Amino acid sequence: MSEPTLALQLYTLRHECQRNFRKTLQKVADAGFREIELSGTFGLEAGELAKLLQQLKLRAIAGHFGLERMADDPQSVAAEAKTLGLEYAVCGYLEQHWRTPDGYAAAGKILQKTADELAGDGVKVAYHHHDFELKSLGDDTGLDRILASSSGERVALELDTYWLWRSGRDPAVFMREVGERCRLLHLKDGLAGGGFTELGSGVLDWHEILGAAADIGGPHLILEQDECSGDRFRSLKMSLKNFEALRQEARS
Repeated sequence: MSEPTLALQLYTLRHECQRNFRKTLQKVADAGFREIELSGTFGLEAGELAKLLQQLKLRAIAGHFGLERMADDPQSVAAEAKTLGLEYAVCGYLEQHWRTPDGYAAAGKILQKTADELAGDGVKVAYHHHDFELKSLGDDTGLDRILASSSGERVALELDTYWLWRSGRDPAVFMREVGERCRLLHLKDGLAGGGFTELGSGVLDWHEILGAAADIGGPHLILEQDECSGDRFRSLKMSLKNFEALRQEARS
């Protein structure tokens, strides 16, 4: 089995992307990334962005889309995803008004319907969680309701190691519980007192997490750091270096 590639979620560089998207993508490629996850197109048409990514030898494996857009205009989601060559269209965030027992179930049904409509275009659907979906609703959680209202064959999970940890879960244990439904994984480290930090510089157990990722079939590994204390590219290079060190340890 080939070693996993580390992709980059561009939300990490959202401010840089807003200022100069083309230049930022060039710097991402120069930093050594070959795969990315989009968090918007920052004013570029999908076709124009697809050409730019091809020139930079960057592959967009997934992109984040709003649930309302999935519900109201799944055709535009499919068209954009196909043009960009995305494997996954991911619902990246659930607005406050969805965060009720019935709202979570309704969200799952929208994801299922969107997945059914996009399947013919070869685009898969996934859901990315934060910590609020993991809060107790009594007998279950919001994430439980989303998953129960959608099919594991059509709606995948994009798990986030930081938000699992912040919710009190053990990321590796949770990953094994959901198994192969997790097809994308945000690698995000955290500080003991809260807050984000470079991969390998915080308190998460990366040996266990990467071991669990291998056990469940090797989801796409995607680096993300929501906030950085200094230069964001410096943080990314540090995370890349630490990730490579973890892979070297795994080989030995």
